[in-house]
Amino acid sequence: METLFKDLRYGWRVLYRNPASTLIAVLTLAIGIGANAALFSVINGVLLKSLPIKDPDHVAFVWYTTPRVAGILASSSLNYRDLKEQTHAFSGLAGRRALTANFSEGGEPERITGEQVTADYFKVLGVDPLRGRDFLPGEDKVGGEPLVLLSWNLWQRHAG
Repeated sequence: METLFKDLRYGWRVLYRNPASTLIAVLTLAIGIGANAALFSVINGVLLKSLPIKDPDHVAFVWYTTPRVAGILASSSLNYRDLKEQTHAFSGLAGRRALTANFSEGGEPERITGEQVTADYFKVLGVDPLRGRDFLPGEDKVGGEPLVLLSWNLWQRHAG
């Protein structure tokens, strides 16, 4: 224990005599610790944290690929319907498609991102809206009345 205190006193004297070296050491440590904290936050949010749904271990994403086209291909509504009617391997099946739209309530329009989903989307994921209601069965039929569920942030900014 005595040698530890001697080492600490010696280290303090060396750092006190060379303030430039001390500043470089402190900055290097600060940058390293900050980079590690930022990297862990990203990894935790993307890879380690589970999805905010009822049973994330039982959710699977289904997509299409072909040898000619690299990447994930969007499925058509007809493919979705066939998969839903002919495959019984899933306890539930829902479809989604990313979209962008202009939102306006009389003022300057705002470009928003969203998803076009099937009526059973939230039921399959096991989540409920905070306010209002979910889609009812059949409300996603072709030619039906268009319906919108607002995100919490959009609702707070424009309708809250």
